[in-house]
Amino acid sequence: MSRVQTSRANKYGPALGSSTRGSRSVLSRMASNTVSTFSTAVATITGKIIIGPTPTSIYDHLIKQDVLTLDPSDVLETIHHHGPTGDGQVTIVKSKTTGQCFARKVTHQTPLNSHNTSAWDFGPWKKPNEVHVFEVSRLKDHPHPRILSFTALRDDKPGQHVLWSRFCAGGNLAEQIDFWRVRRRTEVPHQFFLHIVVQTFEAIAFLHNGLRYAGNGKYYRDGNHKTIVHGDLKGENIFLRWSSENVGGMPDLVVGDFGTSIVEDHPGVRVMPGTLVYNAPEIQAIYGDNPINEDHFDLYFRAGAAKTPPTDIYTLGVLLYMIAAKSRFPFPADRDLSELRISRDYEIEGLEDFIVKCLQADPGKRATADYDEQTGIMQAVDKFRDLRDSMITKNSALGPTDWLHPERR
Repeated sequence: MSRVQTSRANKYGPALGSSTRGSRSVLSRMASNTVSTFSTAVATITGKIIIGPTPTSIYDHLIKQDVLTLDPSDVLETIHHHGPTGDGQVTIVKSKTTGQCFARKVTHQTPLNSHNTSAWDFGPWKKPNEVHVFEVSRLKDHPHPRILSFTALRDDKPGQHVLWSRFCAGGNLAEQIDFWRVRRRTEVPHQFFLHIVVQTFEAIAFLHNGLRYAGNGKYYRDGNHKTIVHGDLKGENIFLRWSSENVGGMPDLVVGDFGTSIVEDHPGVRVMPGTLVYNAPEIQAIYGDNPINEDHFDLYFRAGAAKTPPTDIYTLGVLLYMIAAKSRFPFPADRDLSELRISRDYEIEGLEDFIVKCLQADPGKRATADYDEQTGIMQAVDKFRDLRDSMITKNSALGPTDWLHPERR
């Protein structure tokens, strides 16, 4: 997480690919299955792929890199106002002294009521779920390059927080894809499509299992990692960041907006189920065709709390399908996956099968972001990474005109 210096009686899908079902809460099953399922896979590959615990030096480097230097006396110029979202207003500001840009999100004042009160809420105002996630997870001291870190400060207005983060100058993935398709009338370049697969699954392998890519097909694993279910993985919540460490002249992908997320060992969350069109069938089954209104709020909050790692995987499957099939709509959950087809423009070996594994209706058979012998797909991700790197070597690099928000040098 960034530092500031001053000068979110049903059958729910099993967690982590386990086929075990029962009456325990989703989060308690998540906690136990995290150990049992993942440890089996680790026993097979420790020393070959997972080379050990994450070194402290990596945390130190990332913490230093994410430091936000905010001088209270500095004058901040507003660069852009984003439209308000369900949980806050984002503004891009620039320091007149240093020229550095920051993203500033001011959360809404949300009164507590009988529907939205999480187990940890008290007083008249609801704590923003993003703030809760970063307080109780280990993201504060164990940041990750694929996760957007921020610093939360209380605002002068009761019930509000100000969330400061580094500015991702490349915009978000959804608008970049629209830029290619609508304005450039072209498709997502293959090397960048593979870049999307690789870096989003690096992010989700970390959130779900504490895996951290170390290079050369190897991973570290964070000790005592708490499983985090993001809950709303869509293009608008995946940001593009330019930096000196970018691969092949392409911006890094960074996952943000934890407003509907769940952290292991912290039950009692009251969050909505994210963007409905991306939801896995076991989540859609909870709220059905009921409208989002006061009569059905409890159904939707129950659906939000029922999310598990497999629901995140399904959401990423929807995202990848919509890109690769050139579709504005998800593949229908009630159709046989043998009918799924992607565009000939994306005939990348193994890609269609990869998406099918992510979109399995049974969460116990759905892909997992690990090396489980039955459901793990990180070996496929590693192959896609090698293919991406090969394309970068053989093909011309993408240039400034290929990007909606090109890197400014």
